[in-house]
Amino acid sequence: MISRTTRLWLLIAIPALLLLLPVVAYAVDRAAGSGEIARNVTVDGIPVGGLSEADALDLLRAHEDDVQARTATFVVAGDTYALSGTTVDLGFDEEAAVAEALTANRSGGVGDFLAWAGSLRGTEAIEVSYGVDEDLVEEALESFEEGSIDEPAFDGGVEIEAGVAVAQYPRAGSRIARDGAADLVLESLTADSRLPVTLDIESVNPRLSDADIDAAVEEANLLISEPIVLAAADPEVSILFTSYGLASALRSEVIENSPTTIELWFDEEAVAELLSTYTTQIEQPPRDAAFVLVEEGGIDIIPSRSGTKLDVTAVTSVLDEAARRVARTADFPFADGDPAGFTTADAEAMGPFSKVSEFTTKHPCCQGRVTNIHLMADAVDGTVVWPGEIFSLNGTAGERTRDKGYVEGGMIGPGGELIDAIGGGVSQFATTIYNAVFFGCYEDVEHKPHSQYFSRYPVVREATVNWPTIDLKFRNDSDAVVLIDTKYTDTTITVEFWGNNGGRTCTSETSGRYSYREPTTEYIPDPLVNPGEPVTEDDGLTGWTARVTRFMEMPDGEVIEQDWAWSYVMKPMKVRIHPCEIPEDDPLYTGEECPIEIPAVVGLPVADAVAALEAAGFIATVATPVDVADPAQEGIVQTQDLIGFAAAETIITIAPGVYVEPPPDEPPPDEES
Repeated sequence: MISRTTRLWLLIAIPALLLLLPVVAYAVDRAAGSGEIARNVTVDGIPVGGLSEADALDLLRAHEDDVQARTATFVVAGDTYALSGTTVDLGFDEEAAVAEALTANRSGGVGDFLAWAGSLRGTEAIEVSYGVDEDLVEEALESFEEGSIDEPAFDGGVEIEAGVAVAQYPRAGSRIARDGAADLVLESLTADSRLPVTLDIESVNPRLSDADIDAAVEEANLLISEPIVLAAADPEVSILFTSYGLASALRSEVIENSPTTIELWFDEEAVAELLSTYTTQIEQPPRDAAFVLVEEGGIDIIPSRSGTKLDVTAVTSVLDEAARRVARTADFPFADGDPAGFTTADAEAMGPFSKVSEFTTKHPCCQGRVTNIHLMADAVDGTVVWPGEIFSLNGTAGERTRDKGYVEGGMIGPGGELIDAIGGGVSQFATTIYNAVFFGCYEDVEHKPHSQYFSRYPVVREATVNWPTIDLKFRNDSDAVVLIDTKYTDTTITVEFWGNNGGRTCTSETSGRYSYREPTTEYIPDPLVNPGEPVTEDDGLTGWTARVTRFMEMPDGEVIEQDWAWSYVMKPMKVRIHPCEIPEDDPLYTGEECPIEIPAVVGLPVADAVAALEAAGFIATVATPVDVADPAQEGIVQTQDLIGFAAAETIITIAPGVYVEPPPDEPPPDEES
């Protein structure tokens, strides 16, 4: 049995629960539908309750597409025309409609609960306002008029015939009444009824007079009367617009102002067509600032330029202005393209520029090597070395070939001998530019002095080159460019460096010679050389070492010392000797015995001659005597077949003389009497 207390609690709790149940349902429903449109909301009759903002927008846009697909029928002067909503851009503001739907049945506080409760019983309908594009409506009406109005009103115009502007005079006529026409089209497209709507026709007078048209024709002929030239210097462009071309681009239109006027202009699309063949000339890539040497000395900066693009609008505007001037010329306008990577300001920031270093070497006139020196100087002249860049003499001048004009000149051969070769002598240019590097205080990356010392060059502070193995390289370790200027005469070559090395100055100090190396002797076996009679072909050179120091003074006073030591090779003395005299410690030693000198026995009696030859180690043989006219030469050696040197036991043939009495003299012939 339920107690009195329990019954009392039940009597209180049950009504309370009944009151709280709707509140709980409201809270659960609102939480579940957070961010969604409330239930039972419609937009233009389309249910959107429970949808997210994005889904509602998609649904209403699809609905708008359906509405735009509707057509209305209009009657103009007995002719029927169908017009779709799409043609005049029929539509409404979907975003605004969804925003309003999101707030429907949501008022906050107690009112929100009441709105929620009300939504359970009824629908919240949101109406929208449709609209059309009045310009598109005007186009539609004009198309109706073209098909149905036999005598339309005409405000007049300007036509081009055979390159000349001619008048199209105005006339009165009829047209579709414009007052309220746009509203009528909107009503017809949104109405439930699809009955045809008749559009009223009204009589209208032209808004322009014959005098207005005559003035426009006069102006038009002025605009196209003479050719127009638009030109620019950088990039170089010069475009001639002929009178015919101008006429093809001229357009006219009646403008409804107060008062109404006729406007003349050049059509951009037509102007673009006239410019189509000049596109590559007009549209240029950007040009970086550049540096050039001036003849009197110094550096000029060629300004940078942004890339250029065709700007048809600007060209058309300038063309219109030029057409109204007597001169009929104007600057060609460009649109900016890509900016230059290295601007004029960047170039100017590298300055101030001055001559950083200069060096000159001398040479005799008119030798083949001078031609080669001049050719290499020409190849290097004007070279720009950028900050951080490594300059290569071989890379800049390239291979020295006959095709480039190089000729034979002296150079050191592989064995240290002086030879003639194509391009020989250019090491003098290498030495000259190396000294410009040295005194310009730039970083020496690679150089090699000559293996042998030549007195025309500074000791150690010189360089040689050979394609492609031996190069001269330096790094531009300044913040400014280096421009190389080369100059020459018949007897001198000069290299100048122009730039800004940051205020560094360099001087040089050369040590005395040390570590002398006297020439050794290099024997050349030659069997034609008599033993004991050596022939010196080359006296050789003494080798020695020296050092050069560069003192680089920085702008803050710090002095940096850099040393280069170089050993000039010892060049051996070259001596030709008979192979038998090659010393035993020489790689060419053969142990060959030396030949014996053959005694000269001509003029000796045969017995003495034989004895002399045999005493010297030779075998003597007597050949058939030769006739002699002197009795005193009887038995005296007249010839021997070998002289000079020969190996022991070589057979030496001698021929003695034998007296032959001459025949008696014949008497002279008798003289006839």
